[in-house]
Amino acid sequence: MPREQFAAVFAPYARRLSADILPCFGKAAIAAAQRDVGDEDAELPLRAEETAS
Repeated sequence: MPREQFAAVFAPYARRLSADILPCFGKAAIAAAQRDVGDEDAELPLRAEETAS
């Protein structure tokens, strides 16, 4: 997907996440979630080319 198309599709979601959803959580909760996520894709139904490793 070209960059412009990607931005057109996903930018509204990124803005909503930044403006509406993340501010509902404290900094400690966000930091804990970031530590939990890591770089594991095992629980996601991804194709081989979509994995992080």
